[in-house]
Amino acid sequence: LVAIWVQAWTDLSVSLDCNSWIAGSSDVVSHWPFDLLRLKNCNDISSQVAFGLVRNVSLFLPLILKSIGLRCFQAQTTRLVVPMTFLDDEHIRLLVLLVESIALGLMREALGGSGGVANSDQTLAKALSGSDFVMDFVIGLLGMIHPSQVETVLLAYFNILEQCEQQTVERDSEDDSLRRCKCSRQLRLQAIERLAAVPSFTKVNYPVKFTDSYPRRKAKQSSWVTQVNQADEPGTHDEQWNAVARIPEAFWLSELLMSQCLVICYVSCETIVLEAKEQARATKYGRTVEKALSRDDLLRLESLAFHSIVLAYEHLVKRQAMDSRFQSIPCGYRIAALFLRPLIHHSVDAASQLARMDPDHRVRLIWLLCLLYSLQESPDAMLRRELQALCQNGRLNDFVYLLKLACTSCQYFFSRDEPLPVLEGFNSLSATIILVVDECLDVISNDESLTNVGCSIFDVLLQLLATPQSSVTLLRTLGAAAHSLDKFGARVFSRATLVGDQLQHWARLMLTMMNNKELSVRSMAVDFVVSLLSQLYQEDGNIESWSLCMLTILPEIVAREIALCHASGLVGSMLDVERSLWPLRRSLADVEEADPLDDDRVDERMVPLLGLLCRTSQAIIDGVVIEIRLSGAGEVGRLSDITRTISSRQVADDLVIPDKFSQDSVFDADEESLMEAASYFSHETSLPQRMRWLFSLRDLHVAKGQWLEAAETLNLCAQSMLKGLDFITHTWRPSRTFDAWHDSRRFPWLLAVGLNKGCAEVNAFADAFLEPFRREDNKINSGHLSIEDVAMTVVDVVCQMVAAFEQESGLEELACLHLEDLLALLPSKTR
Repeated sequence: LVAIWVQAWTDLSVSLDCNSWIAGSSDVVSHWPFDLLRLKNCNDISSQVAFGLVRNVSLFLPLILKSIGLRCFQAQTTRLVVPMTFLDDEHIRLLVLLVESIALGLMREALGGSGGVANSDQTLAKALSGSDFVMDFVIGLLGMIHPSQVETVLLAYFNILEQCEQQTVERDSEDDSLRRCKCSRQLRLQAIERLAAVPSFTKVNYPVKFTDSYPRRKAKQSSWVTQVNQADEPGTHDEQWNAVARIPEAFWLSELLMSQCLVICYVSCETIVLEAKEQARATKYGRTVEKALSRDDLLRLESLAFHSIVLAYEHLVKRQAMDSRFQSIPCGYRIAALFLRPLIHHSVDAASQLARMDPDHRVRLIWLLCLLYSLQESPDAMLRRELQALCQNGRLNDFVYLLKLACTSCQYFFSRDEPLPVLEGFNSLSATIILVVDECLDVISNDESLTNVGCSIFDVLLQLLATPQSSVTLLRTLGAAAHSLDKFGARVFSRATLVGDQLQHWARLMLTMMNNKELSVRSMAVDFVVSLLSQLYQEDGNIESWSLCMLTILPEIVAREIALCHASGLVGSMLDVERSLWPLRRSLADVEEADPLDDDRVDERMVPLLGLLCRTSQAIIDGVVIEIRLSGAGEVGRLSDITRTISSRQVADDLVIPDKFSQDSVFDADEESLMEAASYFSHETSLPQRMRWLFSLRDLHVAKGQWLEAAETLNLCAQSMLKGLDFITHTWRPSRTFDAWHDSRRFPWLLAVGLNKGCAEVNAFADAFLEPFRREDNKINSGHLSIEDVAMTVVDVVCQMVAAFEQESGLEELACLHLEDLLALLPSKTR
């Protein structure tokens, strides 16, 4: 009887005249009339009767469900793990026609009304209440018939609703189109919310394999004898086993619902972003946007996006993960696997939209939180398979970029009292990067693609290392960095660090890790540095690029470590300053002690270069401590006073012995340390760094009253600058800002830790020691040097040299000899 009713309504609907159609899922009715949903044009009696079935669903659907239930009870299959009752094709066609007809009727009812926000909301609420009957019917079917047939019914229902949203009609206004999209999405979200609450949700996602015979026969135990016998019969095992597919596929319901949530969220956010871009472009050119969305429309779209992503998190992910039945480790793997595939692929598709949102936007935070959960808890084999699929489709770089977005958003969960969410998120990101490198490195054959992926991975690792973490999380991140370096090699790392100031930022972080209080972190950082230097030497035959970068920014790192210890109340005297740098000194000694006999990474020809690098590093650390003493800080008090003194040092300062300088605080090797630091830098490539340490040596001699030594140091300064005039364009200068320590927007942990004022003071103290000397016009401290800058500095240095010679008698002849030598070094074109 019901079949006759449904067929009559279906025939009437299809027979109506219509200009546009939407595709159906059944062979019986392949297209449904779309114009019948547009009440303004189709409000006749026939269209009302055609969709009158939806008004009687409260009667028909329970009746049909009861009829199916009585027959399934007689088959005694509902007591199995998954119901094994199968309806014939005629019954399935009937159910598909039924749900499609009801879906169209619900859309017609939701779009009804006389207009206005209040009236449209009322009609939508009425349609949502009618959809509850459909979901009750589907949930009832889950307990009686095989899930593959329930999937067919569900897909038909969602397909009709999606077709109603995607259909484009020229005569529709913007408001009508937006309202149709809103109603379609709300009906789908209502269905998702009801289906996610099914107690057997997890069970129906793992249906048994369908076989021709019932019950399933257990396979014989495999042995080499049976394998040989099966091989003698061609196709006996392979054909039967491979022909038996999982019907439906595993995770069919979870992936369907999660995909619907993410798609609705994505298209809603995309509409908002496109509208914002149009508004910005119109404002820029002074014009208005045609068919612009109102504020209320944008708020509705934002509400839909937030509703869909919260539904995905609360009702799908969290509900199943927090279920008391699934708290064992194997169950945790299976729960996370339910949503892994749609989360990865839809997140990659939506990466551009997520990047346009603020890092702390609620939609972006919840979306990436779901992704991180799946990455952390999913089975390793399944995650590797999905990563391989991304690599084969050429979307691996987008996935790595998505990890970078997750890294930024995770920092908004940072809290001093509860840092666990951030640490767990970073652990998941580090483990995922290792899997990406393992699974996809050998698959990528294009050198350009390999370099792009390497640049993205090293960029994510740099951002991870720049955020404060526990020692365990730092070890995992450093392990991921060492693994990536080992797989990609120094060549890809060098290309990755050529972008911007990445190389010196890596040097900053590695030096910071080498001064960590945890021995395990220091050891891992030392191992990374040794691996990097060894690979650079094998690739280029030298380690000059890394050494120059590392030694240039080392004073900044030393000063920063001292300032951080001072901010923590650990530094009150110069002895405490020395103690705060002992871990770094020990780590540098470990790098110097790398032995080719014990470590096959180290080339024996590189050992002298390592010794020179580490000895110079130790000398530079001594130099920073000497500069703090020269500032008059016998007892380290306020950092701002030392910062002000260091920052105000000028090349042309008068040679005056400081009042607060203590002879007892200076070691006998201070001059040798400063000279060793200056001797490493060449006037051809690093003139400012060489001059910095020579000026510090000058100040040390002046403080001790050694005027002849001060004059000789100034003569060496002048010679270096004159010799370096022809190489001004090759001079390398470090960047003065590292965003991870300054930009609170990109690195929100700076605000979360509550050290806003203290962090600024620490940064100012560290920046003062990067390149402290300057001229009055401050040009020598800018990004690039010019011949005029160096020439004016030479004049100031020569005047100071003459003044130093005048402090001691009998040195006039030596002073004149030095002046003649300097004049001979002066290029003829600049005389």
